[in-house]
Amino acid sequence: MLHVAAEAIQSNYGVWYWQSQRGDIVFDANFDFVVIGSGAGALAAAIAARKQGLKTLILEKTDKVGGTSAISGGAVWIPNNHLMHRAGQGDSRQDALTYINAAVGPETPATSMDLRLAFIDSGPEMVQFLEAEGMQWRVMIPYPEYYSSLPKGDVKGRSLEVDSFDMRALGPWEQRVRGAQGMPGLVLYNTEARDFLMIRRTIRGFYTAGKVGLRSFVQKIIGRHTAAVGQSLIGQLLKITLDRGVQIWPSSPVLELIVEGGKVVGVVAERNGRRVRIAANHGVLIASGGFSRNTSMRQEFQQGPVDLSWSLVPEGADGDFYQWVTELGAATAQMDLAWWMPTMIDDKGVTRFNIWERSHPHSIVVDSTAQRFVSESTGYLEFGAAMEERNKTVPAVPSWLIIDSQHRRSYPFAYMPPGVTPQAAVDGGFLIRADTVEKLATKIGLDPGALRTTVDRFNGFATTGIDEDFNRGYSAFERHYSDPRQKPNPTLGAIESAPFYAIKIGLGDLGTKGGAITDSDGRVLREDGTTIPGLYAVGNATASMLGGSYPAAGATIGAAMVFGYRAALAAANSTA
Repeated sequence: MLHVAAEAIQSNYGVWYWQSQRGDIVFDANFDFVVIGSGAGALAAAIAARKQGLKTLILEKTDKVGGTSAISGGAVWIPNNHLMHRAGQGDSRQDALTYINAAVGPETPATSMDLRLAFIDSGPEMVQFLEAEGMQWRVMIPYPEYYSSLPKGDVKGRSLEVDSFDMRALGPWEQRVRGAQGMPGLVLYNTEARDFLMIRRTIRGFYTAGKVGLRSFVQKIIGRHTAAVGQSLIGQLLKITLDRGVQIWPSSPVLELIVEGGKVVGVVAERNGRRVRIAANHGVLIASGGFSRNTSMRQEFQQGPVDLSWSLVPEGADGDFYQWVTELGAATAQMDLAWWMPTMIDDKGVTRFNIWERSHPHSIVVDSTAQRFVSESTGYLEFGAAMEERNKTVPAVPSWLIIDSQHRRSYPFAYMPPGVTPQAAVDGGFLIRADTVEKLATKIGLDPGALRTTVDRFNGFATTGIDEDFNRGYSAFERHYSDPRQKPNPTLGAIESAPFYAIKIGLGDLGTKGGAITDSDGRVLREDGTTIPGLYAVGNATASMLGGSYPAAGATIGAAMVFGYRAALAAANSTA
């Protein structure tokens, strides 16, 4: 909805907005820069804007801050950053561009060369800026890029994460940070996860698990509220934001943009039950996420069955931005795409990401015809896209992860340590258990003979080490979450030891990746390529500059932070 001043008329959407006649808008609050949303991109933008001297306000729709960033792994993909070089890992602007070009493909308005170069050039600058402001970064090596076999792909990775953070430093704001996914209480870094999962399989895994356990125990004993990964990322950004004097209003949804003379000059928000008109003298930044929680938009723009229970995106990502920008004539693209992530819902009703469980040996994923359709160890976007594509032919949403007792004895699964399968997980329907493959198939509604045939064929691949159907284990990333003791292929292991288990796998996501097309400074563009004055957008409210690709861990957060940073600098240089 647009709100402009004075004479009321009705828009094509059946909502009311206002046609300016006098330019005498009365505001309830006056700011230079208003940021909608509180994820990593929003906070990075707010910090940069404040550094430039702008009086900055963050408006968060929900009562929690951090968005999907807070529940993520907290990785931030920044090619050619100084911390890589400090750690002795070389990179260059040209190498990064070569890899992005290979991953993303031909240019489109949403993935232009200007955007690619802006990301590569400003990423290292953004990292250094936040480091100077107090951010504690860590190189995330080794963590292979998802397409490391492409030209200039890096098998060690270009991603960053952050050091652990004592959330008590946030004072009362600690309770505002959205809760973490995964394994609560563990201070575990992304670079440790692969070895941690091998606690029962390797000496290195046992040592890593002991180190993580001791670290976590000590932090708890001495009274620290220590967070890692996504919670630490948001915690550190939030601390800097608050220390720099940025105002944050939780539970303050934006209702309308205020437009005067074709320029976005503020917003109308709801705060404490009343409508508040807020001036944004240098612009408004939409960093409110995509439309993952909007059933009607997903049904309109995306293919396949829509079930919001599979999404990892928290409440608030309702796609409000779409009406705001389209009413102003913004160009949009990629509305059919998402940052796919296969997920599972445990016996406690918690939606969990599914990454290593399907990548470890002694596992396959099958559709409703009991057929495999993708390498189980592939990246999560590619896995989700394969589910979506397969579902056009036969029902594949949801699919079934099939494992045996070797898998359960050897590797952690969701919240369960290796070798521990609580009866509640079975009674609650999270794990379906049976003594034979055929009986398991019957329990989950698959053809017993078909599943038996699929398992037997896969077991043959486990023996030879070559997946003749989908080449599982071919890339550095596919081998990242694997078992080095499993020979000859660390991702392949026969499914042969009873009991057998089936787990339902849904088409989840970390956010949608379609929205407004922007320029390299985050300014929202019209169809003719002109900018909408005063309006910026970053993150999942935009058409991702990475198109349909997902080059590395932290690609979505990295791009959001870089373009949030650039948008803030552009807004500071704009005329009030």
